[in-house]
Amino acid sequence: MDKGETLTLAPATFGDVGILDTHSAVVIWGDGVHETEAVNQSVGTISGSHVYNADRVFYPTIVVVEDDGGLVAGLFKATVGTGNPLVTLPNATFGAMALLTAAFIILVVWRRRQSARSDGRPTNQV
Repeated sequence: MDKGETLTLAPATFGDVGILDTHSAVVIWGDGVHETEAVNQSVGTISGSHVYNADRVFYPTIVVVEDDGGLVAGLFKATVGTGNPLVTLPNATFGAMALLTAAFIILVVWRRRQSARSDGRPTNQV
């Protein structure tokens, strides 16, 4: 597909053993845009569309959240700029809702700078 064209999701499907649960879905399109998309609760599908404005490979993520707090996410590949529609979806459906957790390590790096004291000698400051 070329930039400026609309990518439309063939409805992504999900399943949940809780038959009375309701769900919402967000697609993180991979270009800085995230959108809440339409969910058909009765058949477990998500539909949406997006326009990419750059030629490159994107990895959008679909996140489905249920009313009890469970969530599941799936990633797919969208290649923009090929002239041909090329969307690679994993050959799977979202399974039963499960709560996912993640741990992150945040690395902070800073440099010391020097300043002069009133007597002219350097003082290290963070």
